[in-house]
Parts: sequence; C-alpha cells; structure tokens
Amino acid sequence: MTGMISKAEVLEIVFRHKLKIIVVPMVVMAITLAVILFFPRQYRSEAKLYLQVGRESLGIDPTATMGSSTGLIQSNRDEEVKSALQVVASRGVISQVVEKLSPDYVLSGVDPDDESLTSKNAILTQIKDSVGRVLGVIKSIDPVSAREEAEIEIENSLKVGAERNSMVLTATYDAKSPKAAQRVLESLIEIYQAEHLRIHRNRQSGTFLMEQRDMLLEKYSSAQEKVKNTKNEFAITSIEGRRSSLENRLQSIELEKIQNTQNLTSSRAKAKDLRAQLASIPERETSSKKSVPNSGADLLRKELYTSQIRMMDLKSRLAEDHPQLIATNKQVEEAQKLVEAQENDRNETVDDINPIHRALSLDLRQQDSIVAGLVARHQELVSQHSETLRTLEDFNRQAIELTQLEHAEQIARDKYLQYTNSLEQARSDEALENERISSVSVAQKATIAERPVSPSKLLVLVAGAMVSFASVISLIFLSEKLNDRIRTESDLSSLLGLPVLATIPDSIEHKRFIAR
Repeated sequence: MTGMISKAEVLEIVFRHKLKIIVVPMVVMAITLAVILFFPRQYRSEAKLYLQVGRESLGIDPTATMGSSTGLIQSNRDEEVKSALQVVASRGVISQVVEKLSPDYVLSGVDPDDESLTSKNAILTQIKDSVGRVLGVIKSIDPVSAREEAEIEIENSLKVGAERNSMVLTATYDAKSPKAAQRVLESLIEIYQAEHLRIHRNRQSGTFLMEQRDMLLEKYSSAQEKVKNTKNEFAITSIEGRRSSLENRLQSIELEKIQNTQNLTSSRAKAKDLRAQLASIPERETSSKKSVPNSGADLLRKELYTSQIRMMDLKSRLAEDHPQLIATNKQVEEAQKLVEAQENDRNETVDDINPIHRALSLDLRQQDSIVAGLVARHQELVSQHSETLRTLEDFNRQAIELTQLEHAEQIARDKYLQYTNSLEQARSDEALENERISSVSVAQKATIAERPVSPSKLLVLVAGAMVSFASVISLIFLSEKLNDRIRTESDLSSLLGLPVLATIPDSIEHKRFIAR
C-alpha cells in the first residue's frame, strides 16, 4: 500500500491546505472578473468583396502589344483571388488608410463620436494611461514613428481571406470601438477599389497609342496604294483568280492539243484509205447500152447494089476481059464481103463519171481539207501553249511581287487595327476609372457590431476556472514536496529504512496519556 494514497490521507491533505484551496481560486476569479470588467473591448467590422470576371481579369496592358501581336492571357480564379488578397493587405493601401484617417485615430482605436465608450470606461482610461506610460518608456528604446506604428496596428488587426473556389473576399478589422472598426474598414475598401482601377490601367498609354495608330494608318494607306498601283500595272484584280484563269486556259489548250492530234491522226488515216480505194475504182463507167440499126451496113449494101447495077451495065456493053469490067467485078466482090461482114444491128453505149469514184474523191478532198485545218490548228495551239506558258511565267513573277506587297499591307492593317483596339480599350478603361467602375463590387458593406469580439466572457471564465484549479493543485503538490515533516507510517519507514512496529493513534486521550 506504499504506492497508494488512501482517502483519509487525501482528506487530510485537503484539510491541511484548506486556506490555499479557498484563497487561490478567489484571487484568480477576482483577476478574471477584473479582466472581464476592465480589459479593453475589441469590436469587429466585417465586409465582403465580390470579384467579377471583367476586363481586369485579363492579363493585358494596352501598351503590351507594341510592334507585336500579343495574345490575351486569362488568369484563373485562384490567381486573381491571390492577387486581390495581396493588394488589399498591402502596405501601400494601409499607408493610404493611415494618411486618410491620421495615425492618432488608428492608434487610439476609438471614434470621437462614440461617447458611450468614453463615459463607460473612466477607470479603464486611468489604467490605460498608467500602462501607456510604462509602454512608452519601453518603446523609447527603439523609437518608431506614429505613422509606422499605425500601419503595424492595421496589419495586426486586419484579416483578409477567401474560401476555396470562391470569388468572395472577406475582410475583418478589430478596433476598440465599433465605429472606428467600421470606418477603418470602409476606408480600406474604398482605397482598394481605387487602387484596383489604377493598377489595371496605364495612364500614359492613350497618348502613345494614338501616336502609334496615326503612324500605322499612314503606313497602311501607303501599302494599299502600292498594291493598287501594282494591280493596275499588271492588270490583275485577284492573284488567285488570275492564276486560276491561266491554269484553266493552259489546261484547255493542252486538252485541245491532244484532241486535235487524235483528230489529225484519224483524218490522215481516212485520207490514206480513200486514196487506196480511188486507185482500185475506175473514174468512168458505162451508164447505158441499146441496139440500133447499123447505118454503115445499110450504106455498104446501097453502094453494093449500085456497083452491081453498074457491073450489069458494063457486062452488057463490054467484053468479059475488059479491064473496067474486071475492076468493077472485083469491087463488087470486095463490097459483097464487107456487106456480109456487117451486122444488121449494133449496140450503142453511153459513158459517164463513176459516182463511187466521185464520192470517194469528194471525201478525199474533204479529208485533205480537214487535215490541213487540223495541221494549222495544231500549229496555232502550239503557239498559244508557248504564249500561255510565257504569260504564266510572267504572272508568277508578278504574283510574288504582289504577294509581298499584299503581305506588307496585311501586316500594316493588322498593326493598325491592333493599336486601334488597344486605344479603344485604353479609352474604355479611362471611362471606367472616371466613373469608378471596376470588376470589384462590395457584396457586404463594413458592418458595425455593438457586441465585442474580445474578451470573450465565457472563454475568460473557463480559463479562470482552469487556472484556479491548476494553481491550487500546483501549490498543494509543491507544498507537499517541500514539507519534510513525518506524518505517516510510510514516511517514517521511508526515512529510517525500518519497518514500523506500532503506532499511537492521533487522538485527545492518547495525547493526554503521552503528556503524563
């Protein structure tokens, strides 16, 4: 049982330290009540700002596009919120708040119009003055200006934050009076809105952009004039249109050349075949045939009859050996042979031009004419093809020159439009700033709270109770440790290292017996 404390021993310890148990909690609670009653109150004002997605959400400055094309880089919401938090709590904004309200106002933390606090805390004022004098001596070791001290006070009392994935900023400020907290926070928000407009606009950009725009307009107009004069010189309205026209023309000539060559080959083959046919067909042929009386034979018969009559006449007058009679007889015999050789009828024929030969001749002449035309057309197509190729070569050279001019014109136009848009943006930003319009809107104005946020009465009471309990326990434990009196058998046994054989009860009778 040496390691255990009995209930009797616990009660004995409590009875022995009853004064500490009573006095210490009373002192701690008295201090707690003093803190609750006289500790300076802190009042909190809260405001909420909503960040809209506006022009300021784009990472662009009107002068950022000088001489080059710069894309718009849109920041994400987290970056925008972080930037806003840094600006709200920046020294620049806080310094302007101190300058607007004065360092004394910020350091006092009390609004002069708040009479309730000055009349209620007269005792606190005296305590504060006494403590202030002591703190003043301490601060004099490292002197700080009132302005710097006021800025530090705002930094310590200002809390700015935002929930995750939220575009709402929550700003709180603690001061010794509700109106002072509200006024400081209102001034902070007002100055931040002005700073938000200022940092998202370059005031010198308007004049610069206007000068650049006018200069680029002259370059653009000059480039347009060069393009127009070059097109008029080359008689070109559109590069693509002219190129397409020449390509179509060249393609048409090539197709016609192929077709003409095919037709020429075909026509020459037809002409050769017609010549072969004409060579085998006679040019003329018998067109008609009829039987008619043989007039020559009739005439010979008539002459024969006449010769026979004359011979009969000679026979009657002349001797048979007369030469004339012999000659006439001989003529009659020959005439008789001729008459016998002749036919009574004879065939009469009529010759005419062969129509097949004539048709083939006409076809041949036609094919020769076609061949001649195709040959001439072929030569013309070859000439047109060469001329078109030369025209296309000239056009390609002209197109390169014109393309370079049009490219220069396009660059000048893009730069002119770019600076024009930037100038309009600068004017728009200036108008927004003049009207104090930005993407930051006050979702909740700075509140005024009559209930202080510190000190918390419940928290102070709980802390006082815990401190009093801990203090009592610590004092009792410390007293027991420092007290070397022997009170129990275990203390005696531990001190002497011997067992206890007997004890005398602690009672009045036993005390009287020992006293005898």
